[in-house]
Amino acid sequence: MSERRIYLGIGSSENRHENIRAGVEDLRMAFPRLLVSSVYETEAIGFEGDPFFNLVVGFDSAIGLRELFVMGRAIEEAHGRRRHSPKCSGRMLDIDILTFGETVGEEASITLPRPEIVANAYVLCPLAEIAAHEIHPALGLSYGQLWADFAGGQGIQKVDFAW
Repeated sequence: MSERRIYLGIGSSENRHENIRAGVEDLRMAFPRLLVSSVYETEAIGFEGDPFFNLVVGFDSAIGLRELFVMGRAIEEAHGRRRHSPKCSGRMLDIDILTFGETVGEEASITLPRPEIVANAYVLCPLAEIAAHEIHPALGLSYGQLWADFAGGQGIQKVDFAW
C-alpha cells in the first residue's frame, strides 16, 4: 500500500497545555516526520465552555483509515477523553481525521474530507498554515485560498505555545 498525506485536527479545552503536548508527542512517536502547525486559541463553538487550543498535524503514511481511527481514539482515551460526554462539550483531547489522501465521501463511517475544514477557523487556519498550497480533495481549491476567502467571523488567536 502506498503512502498518502494525512491531516489531523487536534483540540483541547481542559488541561490544554498538557493534553496538546502529550497528544502531539504520542502522534510523533507513531509518525516521526510529523508536520505541526502553530497552536491557536478559540472560544467554544456551539456551547458555553472554556476556550480551546487547536492545531493541525500532517504526515505521510500507508496506515489504513480504520487503524488510524482506532489509534486516534486510543490516544484520546489515554489522555482522559470519555465517550459518554455530550457532543458539544469541553474536551480533554480531541483528534479528528481531516483528510486521508484524496479520499472523498464516507469511508469507515468517517466523512472525508471533514466538513469542519471549511466551516471552522480553528481547523482551516492551522491547516492553511502547514498546507497552504495543497488542494482540498472535494473542492479543488488550495487551503491557502480557502483561508483567504474564509468569512466565518470566528475569533482565532495564535498562542505562544511552549513545547
